[in-house]
Amino acid sequence: MPYRPAVPALSSGPNTNGSQFFFCWKNSGKIPPNYTPFGKVIGGMKVLRKIAAAGDDSQNGPGDGYPHAYTGFNRIEIVFTS
Repeated sequence: MPYRPAVPALSSGPNTNGSQFFFCWKNSGKIPPNYTPFGKVIGGMKVLRKIAAAGDDSQNGPGDGYPHAYTGFNRIEIVFTS
């Protein structure tokens, strides 16, 4: 699976109406192959590295949780290519 700078998604399962996406800023070796990479980061890696450097709460295991640094989106641009 491509990992940098990828945007993969995962699903909670059929009929759960639950899914999430996340940003991969380095290869952790922990991302299962059934996650779907649907995009890539084309700008802002400096910001992404700064968020990653602040650490996370590791609620799902070491290195897997909510970031300690405030994160919010001011702008997201979706570009479709064929």
